[in-house]
Amino acid sequence: MISKIYFGIPAYNEAENLEGCLGSLNNQSVDSVLETHLCVNGCTDLTEKVASSCKQEFPRINLKIHHSAKGKTLAQNKIINSINDDNSPVVFLDSDTILETDCVKNLEDELLKNDKIQAVGALPIPYEISGLTLWEKFLFNMLHIRAFYPQSEISVNNVSRFKDYVFEFPQNSVSSEFELKSKIFFHGRAFMLRNKNIFLLPEENNVFDDTYLPNKIHQVFGPGSIRTRFDAKVFYKPYLSLRQHFNAYRRIYLDKLFLDKNFHEFEETRESEKTTLDWNYILSLDYSTISLFLTYFFVRNVEEKLFSILPKTLPSSLWYYDKK
Repeated sequence: MISKIYFGIPAYNEAENLEGCLGSLNNQSVDSVLETHLCVNGCTDLTEKVASSCKQEFPRINLKIHHSAKGKTLAQNKIINSINDDNSPVVFLDSDTILETDCVKNLEDELLKNDKIQAVGALPIPYEISGLTLWEKFLFNMLHIRAFYPQSEISVNNVSRFKDYVFEFPQNSVSSEFELKSKIFFHGRAFMLRNKNIFLLPEENNVFDDTYLPNKIHQVFGPGSIRTRFDAKVFYKPYLSLRQHFNAYRRIYLDKLFLDKNFHEFEETRESEKTTLDWNYILSLDYSTISLFLTYFFVRNVEEKLFSILPKTLPSSLWYYDKK
């Protein structure tokens, strides 16, 4: 068992989501001592008031509230600098997510059994919202189809050298054959680092943890230092409009352009990070699911074409798209 686990949560105008997030930390099945660092960055709503209320409601998570200027990396680095412990794991998560009860336990399990792993990511799944229109239900199922079928996404290139743990430490929820060709990076919605010193993220508002950090970790610690646990589930607020999805993926598109232009040392791992849909797997599913994948594939291709002709702004200009 790991004796202590830290949580790091950057929060920007998340008053309506924060209680659910912190409540899910309070309900984690681990026996470790928990300490939660929440950084309010540039909020204009009642985020801090809700956080103060949650501090009393969920004493188990030992909530500490910090402040920084607006910007996710500024908030995350404030959190890291506030943790006076070089040995315990740190879990970063978005403030609009809800962790399944065993999520942290499963992330912790990976660090305990495999000394080479420095970062382990959770599996993001959209949570269901009641009262959706038929159109919204269709968008919910189509825009998040990859999340519902994680085995539908595989690496473009041979990434077996990043997966040397697969057969020695197999996962129960997916086959080793699939994991051997799965993506080599973790998702930014929730991930655990072996300790605070793994968080090698510069304070740059155009650099993001879910793209820069996996490349940096591979560069410093080598292939095989990152894993996704498909049984560590984190539920996120879903996109329910084409506009939201477009803005989210345009930010990712611009983020990758920024990395490729400014961090040439990541060229090799960036190539290995490329993924594609596994049509052999998809075509083995039922017809209605195949139809959703075909629609999703069409939407993503249209988006990519539009991204290529739209102005190439800095990715930070789109980070707060869902708050506008």
